[in-house]
Amino acid sequence: MSKKKLVIAVDFNGTCVTYAYPDATGEDIGAVPVLKRLLAEGHQLVLMTGIEREGEFELPIVKERWDEMIKWIEDNGLTFVGINRNPHEKYRSKKLTADIYIDDHCLGIPMKFEPEKCNRPFVDWDGVEQLLEMMNVLPATPRTHFTVKQPPFIWE
Repeated sequence: MSKKKLVIAVDFNGTCVTYAYPDATGEDIGAVPVLKRLLAEGHQLVLMTGIEREGEFELPIVKERWDEMIKWIEDNGLTFVGINRNPHEKYRSKKLTADIYIDDHCLGIPMKFEPEKCNRPFVDWDGVEQLLEMMNVLPATPRTHFTVKQPPFIWE
């Protein structure tokens, strides 16, 4: 398993929960157990989201979406070292810097489409967990079925 502790950027809508715009929180899609495993291994999570909070909220719905997202994070016992910010850099950059990005818009990220849950595809966290294990980011767990065949990169 990787000795290096990674910074992992995680999107919110379509990644942690189903995409439910204009609401912030959709249905649970299995992110919490995998994110908690990453935290337990000492990795740091940074939330990258289009739900932005810069100064005062321009529209009431943006504040409602922000509050819903923060409540979801707190209710699930997750810790992010930053939201839309690079926590370890002196100077603010528009680009979030991380070792791994988990986002429903990333090329190659395992996805599911269940129309009864959401009218858009969303992240398949079983597949993400398998990738993280195959890349030596998380310790391997016994499995009877594999969604992912080959990791893109193995952390040493």
